[in-house]
Amino acid sequence: MLKAKNIPLVLVEPPTKLDITNIPAIPLYDRYDPQLFAKLTQDENIHGLKINERVSLSERAQFKTDVHVSTSFEFRIAELIASQLTSLGIENDEHIYDISRYDVKSYDFIGNTSRSVGRYYQGLDVFKEYIPQFETDLTLWSPGKALLKQGAYTKTMMNGYTNKPTDEFTYYITNYLQYPMPYYTIDNNLCGNGSRILYIMDSMNMRAITFLALGVKHITVIDTRQADSREYLMLALENNSYDAVVVGMSYNAMRTINVSPILESELPNNLIFSTGMWIDTINGEWQDGVQPAINASGHNTVTLSGWALDSNTNTPLTALFIRAGDKFIKCAYGLEHQGTAVTFGENLRYAGFDVAIPAKLLDNMDEIEFIQITSGGNAKYAPVRYNIF
Repeated sequence: MLKAKNIPLVLVEPPTKLDITNIPAIPLYDRYDPQLFAKLTQDENIHGLKINERVSLSERAQFKTDVHVSTSFEFRIAELIASQLTSLGIENDEHIYDISRYDVKSYDFIGNTSRSVGRYYQGLDVFKEYIPQFETDLTLWSPGKALLKQGAYTKTMMNGYTNKPTDEFTYYITNYLQYPMPYYTIDNNLCGNGSRILYIMDSMNMRAITFLALGVKHITVIDTRQADSREYLMLALENNSYDAVVVGMSYNAMRTINVSPILESELPNNLIFSTGMWIDTINGEWQDGVQPAINASGHNTVTLSGWALDSNTNTPLTALFIRAGDKFIKCAYGLEHQGTAVTFGENLRYAGFDVAIPAKLLDNMDEIEFIQITSGGNAKYAPVRYNIF
């Protein structure tokens, strides 16, 4: 489809962390795999952007306690993408990458790898925010053109974590963009005739996208972490025009991204493409940071709990199902969940769920799907898929 539409694709080399943790129990999240990158960029229509050799060690300042890379690294990634777009004749404002035009704020931070081993092995990191000191005006939309946020960078690209008391356990990584929504758009209202970009990403590029959005007219974001990508890519490409497609994600995601057929019509036929849900516990164990795969081995029953909501109307769902192969399991939905009340509003206090899945239903399966029925009961959200191991 991209060739037919003459749309260039820029494949960004995944940012590679240096192994500085010295913790044998925690392997590197994303092993450098130049063979994979070379294989993926063999097509003449794919423009490979090698970033690691072009970013200085000081700019690649590493987190000791988290799998993600520093804000300085992501800022440089955005700048290199902008330079690549310019070389392809795609308009964007490269002047925004002057670091003197940003206010840099620093916060003590302990990331997800130290949390996963339950103690401070490496001490604290410092997380840095880059806040534009120039005028910004952006609009964040859901695919159905429901207005999510509008205003300055800090209001639209960030989620307000630092507007309230924080400490070293505040997970600043997720203070950006709209996870867990798999598909949304960003319009730069101060950019007259700039370019339109489709950006396919995971958590390794969240901050980079927010900087890139300051120099282009439009970005459509496809987040591969929550759902399979084919439905969203096809919907975006069939209904919009783009000057370029950028793919920026981890090596792990490049190896394992799953592209599956569109959900069949056992449930309401109208399929909408935004979602809001989170798994809090798996088999009674609290989950933090990036949503994991589900461990079904060694259990007679797999238990899950969390929250889900109708993000288009900011109301609870009508129902929540899990599909495991050809079997459907209805979740206990409408449970009290204090976190959704605090974060989204009192009307979403009863958006919690829990479910117990007989482990035998998961034999020889590699994923399950959550299917959310909207508050009106007349549509379903695109499925949210979780891998099983």
